[in-house]
Amino acid sequence: MWHRPDMLSPVTGGRSGAFELLLRYDGEDQTDAPFGGRGTFAMLGANWYLIDRAGFKLNVVRYSAVSRGEIVF
Repeated sequence: MWHRPDMLSPVTGGRSGAFELLLRYDGEDQTDAPFGGRGTFAMLGANWYLIDRAGFKLNVVRYSAVSRGEIVF
């Protein structure tokens, strides 16, 4: 079961909190869907956790359509 992480250096104790950097790349193929196609996702993120229950998160996502499917009715 998921639970909140235990903060070892919270800012309330005069420390810097916890930092997390994220990088993700993913591709999709939905050419069998009515409006399908192919595409790629790239995500870059940075999180700063102040205490166990609070923090700041910044995530940037870029989606690129490699090929677009035709509209089929």
